[in-house]
Amino acid sequence: MTDQGVDVIPVALRGDPRRLRERLRAWGIATQAAELLSFRQARVWRSLLWFAARHPVAFTMQVAWLVRDNILSPLHLVKSAFVLLKAPALLALVIQRRVDVVHVFWGHYPSFVAPIVKIGAPACRLSIFLGAYSVRRSIPSQRRLLAYADCLTTHYEGHVDDIRNLRLRTETPIAVIRRGVDLARASKIRGLSHAGPQFEERLGVVCTLAPYKSVDHALRAFKLVSQRRPFLELHIVGDGPERAALENLARTLGIVDRVRFLGRLGHADTLEAIAGFKVLMLTSLSEFYPNTLKEAMALGIPCVAYAVPGIVEMAAGGHGIRLARPGRIEEIAQRIAELLEDPAHVTQTVSAADRQIHEFDIQASAAKLTALFQSLTVDGLPSAHLVATK
Repeated sequence: MTDQGVDVIPVALRGDPRRLRERLRAWGIATQAAELLSFRQARVWRSLLWFAARHPVAFTMQVAWLVRDNILSPLHLVKSAFVLLKAPALLALVIQRRVDVVHVFWGHYPSFVAPIVKIGAPACRLSIFLGAYSVRRSIPSQRRLLAYADCLTTHYEGHVDDIRNLRLRTETPIAVIRRGVDLARASKIRGLSHAGPQFEERLGVVCTLAPYKSVDHALRAFKLVSQRRPFLELHIVGDGPERAALENLARTLGIVDRVRFLGRLGHADTLEAIAGFKVLMLTSLSEFYPNTLKEAMALGIPCVAYAVPGIVEMAAGGHGIRLARPGRIEEIAQRIAELLEDPAHVTQTVSAADRQIHEFDIQASAAKLTALFQSLTVDGLPSAHLVATK
C-alpha cells in the first residue's frame, strides 16, 4: 500500500519486541516502520492510566461489558482483557501520528481496540477484517464490538452472508477485497531452477500442523501414491501441536524415511521450498482462498486439494487445482498420480492456474484497500464499487 501513496504503520498487539525486525525482514519489508505493543513497555501502562483518568465512565463500562460478555468463558475473558488493556496505547499512537484510518486485521480479540479508538478519537475511521475463523467462531463480545466499525472487510464472498447473520446493530457496509499474493516476486522465483537431483521427486504440504488441517490425510495419500515411486518424498513445511502425532503416524505407515518435517520457515524460504515441489497438496476440510494454494499457483506448481468452499472457486472448474471429494484420501492420491505420470496434465493445470491467479494480485488488492481507506476519510463511507450487495 505504500506504493499507492498510503503511509502505513503496522501495529502488533502481541509478540516479542526483540523479534519484530526479524519478522519484518522475513516478510521483505525490513525498512517498514512498525510498532509492537508489549506489557514490558512503560508507554502501555501510561496510556492505560491516562485513558482511565480521562474517560473513567467509558473505561469502567468497557471493563464491565467485557466481564459480562465473557463471565462463563475464562479463556475468552483473559484474551479479551489482554487486548483491551493495550488499546489505549494504540489510541495514543493514533492521536500522536494523526492517523485517519485504523484497519483491524482479524475481527476476534483485536476488535477490542474498536471502542477505545472510537471514544478517544471519534474522527478516526475504523475498518475490521473478518476471516473464516471470525465469522464461524465468533467470540461473545463480537456483535457489540463490530458495531463500532465504519466498514467491515472480508476476502471471500461466501463470508458476506455469514457476517450479515451476525445481526449487527447497524447495517455496516461490507467490502470484499482479496488477500493477494505478490505475483511479481513469484515470477522472479519461477524463472529459477529449484529442483533437486533428477531422480528425486518432492511432494509438498505447507500449513500449520493443527487438527483442522487434516495433514494425516496427506500422509496417508502419500503412502498410497509412493508405493510405485521409490524416489518420491514428502516435504512438510510448518509446525504446530500435531507435529509429534504426525511424526508417529509416519512411522506407523512405514514412510518415516521418506517424509521430511522442515518446521516453520520464513516466507522467502517457504516460497523457495514450494518452487521445488512437483505437486503441492492441501488436505484441509475447511479453507477459504488459502494463501498456500495461491502462492503455489503463482509459482507454477500444480496443486491438489479437497473440493471445499473457497477452494472450489479458485480451481477454475477443477482445471487450475485438481480436486478430490472431501475426505476421499484415495482420490487425493489418484489426482497426484495423474500429475506425476502425465506432463501434459501438468501443463494444462499450470496454464489454467496462471489464468486464475491474476484475480489475487496483491497490487490489485492494495489498490482496492487504498480506495476503501481514502473513501472512508472523505465521507465516512466506503466506495460503492467495493461494497458487497445483497
